[in-house]
Amino acid sequence: MAMNRNRMIIIFIPLFCLELFWLFQPGAFAEDVSGTWHMVANGRGYILRLTQRGEKIYGMSIPENNNHRFDCILEGTIRGDRVLFLCHNREISMILRFRGILVDRKENKIMFGIFNSNTRRALKWHAIKY
Repeated sequence: MAMNRNRMIIIFIPLFCLELFWLFQPGAFAEDVSGTWHMVANGRGYILRLTQRGEKIYGMSIPENNNHRFDCILEGTIRGDRVLFLCHNREISMILRFRGILVDRKENKIMFGIFNSNTRRALKWHAIKY
């Protein structure tokens, strides 16, 4: 048991440092991502309602099937084209970490990347602004 915990610590520390490096690299603010987005994560559809203040992102994630058991509160940051946010769901005690890139095209904005929780491998997600 101690051997597995040590392995997890050895893996966690470099990943945490890499994430800090990734998050705090200098970059200009992207355009405002506030608004309504359609997100697909692991094949399931969600509506994101985001508000951006500076580099901070806040909002809600609501499943398209209106199963409010899976509603999430979102908090995160955007730096340049890099997006990082956490999805907190208190009812089922779950926190998901989303990392991705914002692509700003003239006709629409797109975000895509990977997400995971403490119990699952990394999965793909993408979102398109309405």
